[in-house]
Amino acid sequence: MAKIEKIKEQIGWLKVAFVIFTAILVSLVGWYVIYYDNQSIADIKNI
Repeated sequence: MAKIEKIKEQIGWLKVAFVIFTAILVSLVGWYVIYYDNQSIADIKNI
């Protein structure tokens, strides 16, 4: 049973890491959409 508990604990940490990664990714995509929406065509060409 100890091996199963170790695996469950590892899966739990991977879930936490996945949630943090997903939150960061969604935040960056949201920031980019807002940034892109606020730029003019001339500014985008200079990037």
